[in-house]
Amino acid sequence: RALYLIHTRGAFNQLWNSRWYLGLLLKEHRRVTSCRRSRAGKETKRVFLRPRKMVLGPITWLGALSVAAGPAPRPSGPITCAPVETARISVDPAGRLASQTHTFRDFGGHLAVDTDGTTTTERSADQGGSDPFPDLEAALDHVATLPYPRNVTIAIAAPGDSHAATLRLTRGVALTSSHSCVTILGEAVGPGQDHIRADTPIPAHTVLPVTDPTTLKRIQPSVRGQVYRVDFAALNVSNFGRWPETYDVGDPSTTTAKLFYNGTRLDFSRYPKVGQNMSGAFPGLECETRPGCTGSVPVKAVLQGSSKQWLANASSHKTPGKFQVFPSDPAEGWDLARWTTAVDHGLYLEGNWRVDFVVSGGRVKEIEVEEGTVTFVAPMSNGLGWKYSKSESGCGCEPFHVRNALEAITEPLEYALDWGDNALYVMLPRRSGSNADPRGLLSVADMAAPLITLDSAQHARVHALSAGFTLGRGIYANGGTGIEVAGCRLHDIDADAVTLVGATQSRVHGCDIESIGAGGVEVSAGGDVKNLISGGNSVTNNHIWNIGLNGIAEGQGVRVINGSVGLVVAHNRIHHIAGKGIHLGVFTSSNAAIHQATDMPGHYMSLVEYNEVFAAGLNGSGFSAIYSCCDPAHAAGGVYRYNFVHSSPAINGIGWDNMLSGQTGYGNVLFDLQNGFGLNHGSFNSMHDNLIIKNSPRGGITSFQYDAAISIACSGFSDVYNCSMPFWTERNGPGPFMESVGVKTPGSPWNKAFGWYLADICDEVATRDGRNQNVLGNSARNNAAIFIDAAILAKGCTDNTTTTPVYSLPLNSTVDPGFANYSGLNFTLLPSSPIFAALPAFVPPPFGEMGLEVDAWRREIPQRWLP
Repeated sequence: RALYLIHTRGAFNQLWNSRWYLGLLLKEHRRVTSCRRSRAGKETKRVFLRPRKMVLGPITWLGALSVAAGPAPRPSGPITCAPVETARISVDPAGRLASQTHTFRDFGGHLAVDTDGTTTTERSADQGGSDPFPDLEAALDHVATLPYPRNVTIAIAAPGDSHAATLRLTRGVALTSSHSCVTILGEAVGPGQDHIRADTPIPAHTVLPVTDPTTLKRIQPSVRGQVYRVDFAALNVSNFGRWPETYDVGDPSTTTAKLFYNGTRLDFSRYPKVGQNMSGAFPGLECETRPGCTGSVPVKAVLQGSSKQWLANASSHKTPGKFQVFPSDPAEGWDLARWTTAVDHGLYLEGNWRVDFVVSGGRVKEIEVEEGTVTFVAPMSNGLGWKYSKSESGCGCEPFHVRNALEAITEPLEYALDWGDNALYVMLPRRSGSNADPRGLLSVADMAAPLITLDSAQHARVHALSAGFTLGRGIYANGGTGIEVAGCRLHDIDADAVTLVGATQSRVHGCDIESIGAGGVEVSAGGDVKNLISGGNSVTNNHIWNIGLNGIAEGQGVRVINGSVGLVVAHNRIHHIAGKGIHLGVFTSSNAAIHQATDMPGHYMSLVEYNEVFAAGLNGSGFSAIYSCCDPAHAAGGVYRYNFVHSSPAINGIGWDNMLSGQTGYGNVLFDLQNGFGLNHGSFNSMHDNLIIKNSPRGGITSFQYDAAISIACSGFSDVYNCSMPFWTERNGPGPFMESVGVKTPGSPWNKAFGWYLADICDEVATRDGRNQNVLGNSARNNAAIFIDAAILAKGCTDNTTTTPVYSLPLNSTVDPGFANYSGLNFTLLPSSPIFAALPAFVPPPFGEMGLEVDAWRREIPQRWLP
């Protein structure tokens, strides 16, 4: 064979001056058939080598060498990276550094690199230098030319005091299979500094005070003079399109460019303000009388488009919804006439029209003030009216709110998109001093692509990167293996912060993830479902908070979906979440439509352990802080242990929904929740050695769920995924799925692991009454229920359900349960605890090990939040 080296004269001169290096290449070769050095210009030449034994080994060209040969050949099959760093490349957009690019060679397998980038070893190792690259794309182009095996670091310089030193992206950065064995490293930054951001400053001269008399009348008198107008045309952005006529909140179809003011994300205007930006807990639904629906505007009666019609006939509710509100009450600030001027400009109402775990929105067609009625342009998804009420007109307490209206702007940093005026309106804070004009501090994020995409790369890593202010995802990995996102700070990202799709042997570790529009971390697929081979992925030791700013649909701290196998979610602190802290599974009303895209949905053999989750379900019931769903098969082998879940009174601690079966939960500490465990019609689940403390009753939400330490529902809920429903035999349904993985095939991985409960599941749970399937085989033993009146409730459970032994102290008990510090949320059990006397076999949860831990990526742990 021949080795072709394409070069220019300048590159060849560098090689010639390093001709001892060429000698190494020629060693063990019989002869050089042609090696011509041209003296004429920069002609392209070829060097021919006829090898007798071509073994190059871990050789890397000098960093200053420019080779026009294109990407280095990628080895076929799995890639093995060099065990030590072979190149360090600097990216410095401000041009403050010099000679910071170094490529190292080592032919003996040993290389030491000290902090200033030089090498000192006993073996031969050289250093080359060049100016830093101005951006990531140029650095990645260079990396693609470096041969394997390699281990390359691209170091992004700290911005210091220079804003120019921050990489401002107008398009996403992509790593492909040509960028394997590469680490993108962010050098140490100060508070509030970023290596990468994707927002664009809005010129101050385009931010104009509102002077039009008609528009001024729409603005509340108290804030006139503080509301400014920016025409869409002046921003040159793509994502200010009108929302659909109807939608579920958080659906990508409602994505619009995001505004920031001096680094702070702005909110759409809203009335009432309760729950805006997750500032308060979900108001709650008592579904009894109007006073039971606090903190929101209640529906008095549904007039058309009723959800009850949907239950009776799947098409009869498909008429534009119309409802009646209670009479305007000036004391409460609700005045229907106030919103009539917004209808022609795009007035949207959002609410829990049907259930408390889905928030839907729709554009208003007409408001009739005298009649007190509101009519939508299009039908609301699944209709209007509380699902669990028998009344055709709803329950009189379905809460809704106005979103994105100029008329609703009453606080600084609220804004509204006005599609009638083709402009946005924003209220800016008053400033004083020499920099009193607030207009120059606005920026807009419009880039929908991920900040960084890793597409089929192997052993690609993103370390210690600080990035944010973008409309798209943060870091998106599609396929590949050995992906690692570690020690990063990801913030103010409108879509998911980190997404792993089909990756294996990958992890998200030691990151701080905050202020995210959608979810914190998503792991989709990864592993072999049919053969139950783990994908080897993990989400560990991350601090994830203020998640789901766009709504409950995608507002989850960690999301595990679409056939992920063997994922470990451990030692994370997850809090202030719109929906669920940890969500596992696809089939659930809050996000099924967005993520059901695989023949192997769900998650399998997931391990959720040592996490701290609190303040979840803030913008609507997420059902549980740690939640999994649905049917007997699509979450097989889940284990939930040693988690501390607390301070989320509107939802359950750990919830296994809609016939979820075969789950195990033990050693958890669950405090201040609706129920510790909430089970909905699942079978063969085990809960033991859990410590459940002080639940927060909120009766009346659903007929099948009662407040208890452990609530097991066995009857009363008709739309579970049982064997008698058509869903069971449809594509992706439990029946075809279990057949495809060989649950009944002796010796198959699924038969060995889960045949004990899945092989005959349809016969076991066959419906008794045409509505509810049997529920059996659940075990709740050796649990302690402290300051809870009902320890274990199992409504309708008659077959093989174990609920004892249990230790219980009622709500107002004066018995000391033996906690180290109750008010300080330290639930370590003292040796004197009466639990041990009542339950001699009780294994105390390892409370001190739950939550974040100190390691190489997390040097200190933030103080525990107290409610």
